[in-house]
Amino acid sequence: MQCSLLHASPSLTNVYEKSANYESVVSHWSVLPLRVSELMKNDVGNKTNVFVRLASFPKDTPALKRIHKEYSEDRFAGCIVRSEDYWNEYLSKEIGDSLFVLVFDKNDESINYNVNDSKSGEILGWISVRQRSGLRVQVRDYGICKDSLRKHDFDAVLAFRTLLKRALHQLIEKRDREDGTDIHARELALPTFVLQEMYEQDLSRDCDWIDWEKKVREEDDPGWMYKILSEDGDAKSAYDMVSIVQQDGIPHLIWPSDSF
Repeated sequence: MQCSLLHASPSLTNVYEKSANYESVVSHWSVLPLRVSELMKNDVGNKTNVFVRLASFPKDTPALKRIHKEYSEDRFAGCIVRSEDYWNEYLSKEIGDSLFVLVFDKNDESINYNVNDSKSGEILGWISVRQRSGLRVQVRDYGICKDSLRKHDFDAVLAFRTLLKRALHQLIEKRDREDGTDIHARELALPTFVLQEMYEQDLSRDCDWIDWEKKVREEDDPGWMYKILSEDGDAKSAYDMVSIVQQDGIPHLIWPSDSF
């Protein structure tokens, strides 16, 4: 299937639909209210043999590529298929300085949130976040290996919280270095699918790093637009991607890190 793809602001989707025969596909996002002070107090409890460090390229690439295929490419419509070259040549430069990996090392019983070298171990997942406004942080990239988490008695909520803590800590450090002001993150934008996955893993009011006094909000993104092309470049009448999402019920997601 050949297609033309663009992302437009919600106010312009009708323009592209009418003037250029594009059709919009909705990506489901949610906004989670945070209690950052509580998040920074939490750790992995009695878990040992795990640590968080920055990803190391190309050393970590095979594991990241494999987990991304299982977690995202095989489950989301529209998801960018990432080759090793794409990881090494593009993503390493685009998000490499903010891509934190959760690692299990059976030979290391310490818990370290400040490891920036290429220490070995089994990668369980990763996260990259970015500041979107004074109060909002967005998940830019994320993935977990469910089988590995289960094997080491982790769950999706614990993995997400552990990674998010380190990623926000980096943002705070960066802001302090640049202008001496603190980051005042109060909410996190993340794919609704990721949030639902955590609800299935007992995300509840016991998780005190979430501000349950405020509502979790849905803020869907209708801006990804497709126009399917035939071999000679003419537009087809059938919108295959729209059918995949609307009729087959497969969630649409393009990670912000792939929004080049």
